[in-house]
Amino acid sequence: MNLLVITATQNEALSLINRLLAKKVSHNKYISQLNSHTIEFLIAGVGGVFTTYNLTKQIAENHPDIIINTGIAGSFDFNIELGSVVNIISEEFGDLGFEDDNQFVSFMQSGLIEKNSHPFYNGKIHFSQNNISKTLNELPKKESVCVNSTHGNQESINKFRKHCSAEIENMEGAACGFVGLSENIETYEIRAISNYVTKRNFSEWQINLAIENLTEITYQIITEICND
Repeated sequence: MNLLVITATQNEALSLINRLLAKKVSHNKYISQLNSHTIEFLIAGVGGVFTTYNLTKQIAENHPDIIINTGIAGSFDFNIELGSVVNIISEEFGDLGFEDDNQFVSFMQSGLIEKNSHPFYNGKIHFSQNNISKTLNELPKKESVCVNSTHGNQESINKFRKHCSAEIENMEGAACGFVGLSENIETYEIRAISNYVTKRNFSEWQINLAIENLTEITYQIITEICND
């Protein structure tokens, strides 16, 4: 089996790469072996454009059986503990649309994109939910929104929340899901919560804790998949 783990930045993946003794094979790729399985790491870059390009290129070069997108994220829900790890079950493109005076209209709502065209269902990308890992199955299941600019202004957050109910915010998940699921590859997303989506106060963020917990959980999931 060929398992692809994709992150936006090296910082989010480095501890896991080291733990699995992965070898660097290019400026943004690492490879490891576990039992009879190959694990590839792709550092795709921040945001949907870089993710789409690098993931598409990777799939063309070496088609994976499973894709796991991991990384840190922000939470709109203050009941989700900072540092906790969640299983993202769906993504949507949060800023793909247009303004109509004070109202935001998504391309799904306008009909420019068919809301049930593969891999969308009712305007959202729904990740694979196969029974590949006990640890993954036991993670809290959350919905996420993917944006090009993360929110840090309370007025814009309040406005955004009028048309988006997702609990989690990130910058790559929907792009990864769109590419992977369009290619009919099992695709999953795991996020560790580093901050709440509010006016920015970096002193309250828990990036190191989030990455530490993300590394541990992702390692458990990978070993369960590769020991099956």
